[in-house]
Amino acid sequence: MKKFEFHLESALRLRNTQLQAEQLKLQRLIAEEQRLRNSLLALTTEQNAARTAFHTSASVAAADLRALSSFLVGMELASARLAEQIAAKQRVVEEQRSHVIAAERNVKLLEKLKGQRFAEWNHELDLQLETLAQEAWTSAHIRR
Repeated sequence: MKKFEFHLESALRLRNTQLQAEQLKLQRLIAEEQRLRNSLLALTTEQNAARTAFHTSASVAAADLRALSSFLVGMELASARLAEQIAAKQRVVEEQRSHVIAAERNVKLLEKLKGQRFAEWNHELDLQLETLAQEAWTSAHIRR
């Protein structure tokens, strides 16, 4: 009996490679999104620290107040830009997740087909072995 051979093995390897590439791209996008979130958190922390320093200060000069106001306005603009970038990155991440799901489906489809073909091959092997066993038994009993 010949060994099991799946004719779509190269296609399965290709699909697995594509799946790994899609997963890697998703990981990179998630890392970028997290970096943006960390930047937004750092900005928020810095804003809060500036406000706290202002509130705990005993006396505040007008120039310091203007500088703080300009600083906070700039930080709010930067925070808004980061929030927009995060939202855009979330959309890209979700789109990439759908690509990963599609790639996983393609791999599972070929793996299922491979499993079915292996089961068929195994069944044929069992039938051949049974036929050989019957022939051997018949041959042994006919000689007597």
